[in-house]
Amino acid sequence: QRVELLNEIDFIWDAESAEWMEMMLAMQRFHNHYGHTYIPKRWKENPRLARWLQRVRSDHEKGVVPEVRVQLLTEIGVTLDQRSTLWEQMFAALVEFQVEHSHVNVPEEYPENSELAWWVGTQRRAHKNGNLDAERLARLNMLGFIWDPSRLIWQATYKRLCTFHQQYGHCAVPRKWSENMELALWVGAQRTNRKTGDLDEASIQALDAIGFIWDDTVAKSEELFFELTRFQERFGHCNVPAQWPESPQLGLWVQFQRQTYRRGALDPERTTRLDALGIDWEWLG
Repeated sequence: QRVELLNEIDFIWDAESAEWMEMMLAMQRFHNHYGHTYIPKRWKENPRLARWLQRVRSDHEKGVVPEVRVQLLTEIGVTLDQRSTLWEQMFAALVEFQVEHSHVNVPEEYPENSELAWWVGTQRRAHKNGNLDAERLARLNMLGFIWDPSRLIWQATYKRLCTFHQQYGHCAVPRKWSENMELALWVGAQRTNRKTGDLDEASIQALDAIGFIWDDTVAKSEELFFELTRFQERFGHCNVPAQWPESPQLGLWVQFQRQTYRRGALDPERTTRLDALGIDWEWLG
């Protein structure tokens, strides 16, 4: 009698079939929620479903998955090809990484998912060699994928320059700026790279946007003016000793400005800026 009652509600007696139907329902729910069926191998929310799908793909390669089941899986967008599946799983993992970190710059050594880090490197190599499928390229680009890792370093240092610009109102980082020597060297490298043609147009435009000075002579003058501003803020005057040990070049530069002013040959704009700092033109220090 109990058997008959269960049969009336289509009870599944075979345990394997019961598990398959349970997992199919879980797959359908996943698809309805995320809009795809590419479950990461290490999906924390339902590791059992991830393992089951991996087993189904392996069985499909062996040709032991009934056609009716293959059709049901295909109808909800499940890809059974192992290579395509791996790419999709890694892409899904990359999307998860982006949600968590707000970027897709997976470190080369990423202990939480070393396989994802390896895959990201593989995509870069495939793109460099011209072997990356156009559709996959477009999908990665939509995530903001960085193809050249060295670009990440450039962008990080550029952000520090932007912070400097916001704080001081210019990009004249002194060449021996003790507060951030790395930034000072990087600024000089951008000028050199542009001269040699090794700086891309996007980088040039980004630097132009914050008033970057490309001319070495003008840049050097602005850097020394900035140093003088800092000196004035620190000591309350602009009387830099000619042989000031912290920056002998600054002392000599200020002395040269005074001499040029006395000859009546100093640029009016520079005279105005130095006057605003309260320079004593007659000081002989």
